[in-house]
Amino acid sequence: DLHPGNILVTETSGGDLELNVLDAGIYGSLSESDSRLLSQTFSSIVTGDSERVARLFLERSVHECTSKEAFVAEMRALVDTARGVQLTLDRVDVSELLQNLFSILTRHRVRLDAAFSSVVLAIMVLEGLGRSLDPSLDLLTCAAKYIVR
Repeated sequence: DLHPGNILVTETSGGDLELNVLDAGIYGSLSESDSRLLSQTFSSIVTGDSERVARLFLERSVHECTSKEAFVAEMRALVDTARGVQLTLDRVDVSELLQNLFSILTRHRVRLDAAFSSVVLAIMVLEGLGRSLDPSLDLLTCAAKYIVR
């Protein structure tokens, strides 16, 4: 039940901050293949490989996309636009970015897997928390060390 009221930020004895989920009564988990797909997708975004992002969506979804070239072009534009600015929470509206993603998927009749949709919704909740904690946080710099291995 991921919402800001169920997330507690605490400080460890070493001075680091930890996020604690208070109510995990309803939760989901990703299969190994879904986890790998999510990691590959975020890694491709971090490294700027926008065409790979589009290919991953097409390869791992049920779709009725009639113009894969147009889908790839729109995904490239979305990723390139997002990467064109410093991805800090005060400059990028992650919710708007994800809404644009859903619009592209809908327009091209690409269905997002339910597990991936849950992750997207969790990201939207965490964006609001992150924005209130540190709006100058650079998302790509932070994420790169965890995603690109």
